[in-house]
Amino acid sequence: MKKILFVINNMHLGGTRKSLLSLLNELSNINDLQVDLMILSHNGPLMNEIPNKINILKKVKLWRRLYAKNLN
Repeated sequence: MKKILFVINNMHLGGTRKSLLSLLNELSNINDLQVDLMILSHNGPLMNEIPNKINILKKVKLWRRLYAKNLN
């Protein structure tokens, strides 16, 4: 399975976020692909438009995952 991670500050209105939503919608339809989205500030009117298949990560969870491998 291939994995993709996107990182964005928030989901307020804007061209970058709308383009990201369009891309996420397309990627969510691809089998054998895991798409993660890390939002630094979980707010904005576009939060509800993120496809259900997209895994939304919290900052702490991501850092634990990245550094846990190095600590063991």
